[in-house]
Amino acid sequence: MGKIADLVNRLDPYSLTADELHELAALLDSLSGIQNTLVHWGFPGGQVQEGPGIDITGTKRVGVGHDSILLVDSSSNVSAREYAVSSAGFDAALTAASSGDVILLPAQDISGNHTITAGVKVVGYSRYATQLTGQITMGGADATIENLSVTRTADDASGYIALINPSSGTAYAHSCDVKVVQSGSGNAYGVSIANAGSLELWNCLTYGDSSSGTGYGGHDGGGGGSVYFFGGRVYGSTDEFG
Repeated sequence: MGKIADLVNRLDPYSLTADELHELAALLDSLSGIQNTLVHWGFPGGQVQEGPGIDITGTKRVGVGHDSILLVDSSSNVSAREYAVSSAGFDAALTAASSGDVILLPAQDISGNHTITAGVKVVGYSRYATQLTGQITMGGADATIENLSVTRTADDASGYIALINPSSGTAYAHSCDVKVVQSGSGNAYGVSIANAGSLELWNCLTYGDSSSGTGYGGHDGGGGGSVYFFGGRVYGSTDEFG
């Protein structure tokens, strides 16, 4: 900028037209804006640290690092928060989430039983890449799971459920696999109506398969609620519903 200023100072203003003077002023303004931008993007001491969802490889390469659970706040002025890909990390994200927030899960398995917070959307990479391997309970109205699988496998005499309806309101599952495969004598239920709320499953694969027990895709667990299937498929080794 100093050299440009020297050159400008050497110009004879009386040799320039009014339009040329205006163009020169606009050019100087734009250069000043570039300088301010460069200053704005500087980092004290040259130190750059990773942020939520961001990885730094070596000293120069910055990229998306979706190797963690990300809580995306519905407020536009709040940055995403990062949690470990673990049962405890998922629970921490669910506890911190509020209605309208989105929890993004990476392409990994997450164990443990979990309750999806009312109004929160839990979204995976795809039903083939993101797997929840414990029992999932919808915690209230507008709790949602999308693009993931709830897959439980066992070889024993215990009964297992993949997904349970909420206690009130309507919850949703979209483009998910919801399944239990029991190789032993225990029962296997894909979805169980154990509470009083409603659950809608859109374009989902739902099934319960038991080698020598009872297997239902949809099971009446005595909760008095409702489950609705829109598209998708429902299977059971005993029957689709029971």
